[in-house]
Amino acid sequence: PTESQEESREGDPTHSSCETVSSHTNRDVQSSPTVNEFLEGLPTKPTHHTSTLMALGITTYDHLVALSALPKTAQEEFYKELQARGLSFVETLVLRSALNSLRESSPQLPGGIYSTHGSMETFLSQICPPMARHAAALKGLGVDGLHLQALARLDSESYAVFEGQLAMKEMSWVECLLFSTAIATLR
Repeated sequence: PTESQEESREGDPTHSSCETVSSHTNRDVQSSPTVNEFLEGLPTKPTHHTSTLMALGITTYDHLVALSALPKTAQEEFYKELQARGLSFVETLVLRSALNSLRESSPQLPGGIYSTHGSMETFLSQICPPMARHAAALKGLGVDGLHLQALARLDSESYAVFEGQLAMKEMSWVECLLFSTAIATLR
C-alpha cells in the first residue's frame, strides 16, 4: 500500500498488524523467509527442529514476527516449550537472540492495543497473524465480542480450561499463546 493508504488503514480495527509490519519493513508474503529459511540463517542452523516449530503451529514468518513482539513472560513460556520438545538450551538461546533482532529491526510491532468494540472477527483480525478463521470455533464455545473482557478476567485455572477447549477446536499451541496474550492486554 502507498503511504497515504497505510496511514488511513492504521486506525482501521480490521487492519492486521502483520500487514503494517510487512509494509514498513518492505516485506511481502512472497519475499518473507519461510520458517526453515529463518532457521537456516541462524548460526547453529537448527533446521532439524523445523518440524517442532510446525507442530507448535509456527508455520509462517508472521508467526516469528508475532513471537518476537510478545511480552517477556509469554516469550519465556515459548522457550520453555521449545526445550520441553527437544531444543537444547543453546539452540533456544540462539533462537531467542534471532527473535530479539527481529523485534529490534521491526519499526512497528504487532500487539499492544486491541479493540473490543465490534465483533469477535474484528478482535481476531487484530492479532498477528490474523486469527479470524477461528471465529466460528469461538462462537461454538459461546464466545462473542462481548465476552472478551470476561475472558481477560478469568482466574488462571478457569482460563486453562478455556484454553484446553481452544486446543480441541484446532487452535495450535502458538495460536493459543498469541490469543491469550491479546486477551491479557484487555485486563
